[in-house]
Amino acid sequence: MPTIPDGAKKPQDHLAPEAEPEATEDELLVELPELTAPTKLRLRQRNKIMAMAGRLSSLTDDAGQISLEVGDPSFVKLLDVLADVDDFAESIAVDAQAYVDWSHTASYEQFGALLTRYASAVGESGASSN
Repeated sequence: MPTIPDGAKKPQDHLAPEAEPEATEDELLVELPELTAPTKLRLRQRNKIMAMAGRLSSLTDDAGQISLEVGDPSFVKLLDVLADVDDFAESIAVDAQAYVDWSHTASYEQFGALLTRYASAVGESGASSN
């Protein structure tokens, strides 16, 4: 079974304890370098965002939570979705190197916020174009 390397940020290291208020999407993404605006994405790019959001949604339980137990298959799928978010964001970055530099220290929670922001925007633009 794969393990997270020593020194690497683990998903549970980046989740706010239930007693503390969660950081807002804007707070999590304040230092994110510029990406192509959701309204400027092509169909395949919009579809990728929605597919990643759907995969993430399918991992949640009835309470909207995802298991963070390392041995749980949902945990591995979560890691795959977040890695796909990272790859996708690099592909739409205005300055790819600036994005890569940001991503080296970004938390799992930040990648989740990025997916949420883009999925919400793409979903809204898709609904208004129908």
